[in-house]
Amino acid sequence: MAALERNTWIVVIVAMALVATGWWGLSSLPDASSSSTHLKTVVAPAPLEVPVSAIPAGRNASSDPDAWSAMDSVSTAGSRFRDSKDLRAFFDRAKEVGGSAYLYYATKARGRCLNVILLGNMKTEQMMASGPEGQDTVRMAAWREWSAPCARFEGYAISQEEGNQLYQRLRDADEGPAAQFFKASVTSDQHKGLVRGALESGSPELADLVAPRIAYLAKDPPPRGATEAETKAYAKWVQAEQTSWKLAVCELGAYCGRGSETWIAACMATGECGEGNYRRPYRYFFYATVADLQAIAARRDAIVEAVRARDWAALGLAP
Repeated sequence: MAALERNTWIVVIVAMALVATGWWGLSSLPDASSSSTHLKTVVAPAPLEVPVSAIPAGRNASSDPDAWSAMDSVSTAGSRFRDSKDLRAFFDRAKEVGGSAYLYYATKARGRCLNVILLGNMKTEQMMASGPEGQDTVRMAAWREWSAPCARFEGYAISQEEGNQLYQRLRDADEGPAAQFFKASVTSDQHKGLVRGALESGSPELADLVAPRIAYLAKDPPPRGATEAETKAYAKWVQAEQTSWKLAVCELGAYCGRGSETWIAACMATGECGEGNYRRPYRYFFYATVADLQAIAARRDAIVEAVRARDWAALGLAP
């Protein structure tokens, strides 16, 4: 019972962090790479380069590292989030400055550090060390590296109200190039247009921002009164489509290296923690089969090809 409780806690710890940041990768699937039906390793194409932009570019960072603006681009805010050694300081500054880009990355900082917020640094470390990941020095070192910027979140008073206020500020924000993506009043067709503009812009950060939402635009949910089987099938399709898009934007230039949620998810699942580790397939969600992983790989490649060709119909994003 103690072992079961310990393992359950390990799952909870890893899951909270990765779900909160948009990824799920808890268990590897060895037969996905060792069987005769293994998935191919992807050779990364050149980053997406497109001169056309339907999205406001936003303000690029100035030479002054302290000059933050609510109008800063998603690229600038994302770079500061990614390079931060103290995500609590980033979180507080991002909330103070405001603007859609910084508020978006503030929610990501909060999600990434949720384990430390809820359990504290010591408890999180103990739980990780007591599980199978703790016996793997490579994975444990990677986890510490990924968690280190969260250290000063210990003792942060989290609440549902505070979280709701942050998300409401994000929805209400009018500043910055990403503002329209979070408006509740945006229709499905308008949202598709924004997504097409983001993909055409050539900004990997914008592509990464919109990727998790594309599945809901490309295929409507089952109607009211649908069977349980239909509802589950749609939920599984959404997870697979979101995974395919997440992997695709990596190939289109989004940062998926050390320190990214993509990297830590693959590291925890496979034990491979070097650059490009996400290209080794693993069980992205609990009930994924080898056939699902093959379908995800095929869809990832199709997405990359369709984005480059501007084949919006193939992506479910036609006007």
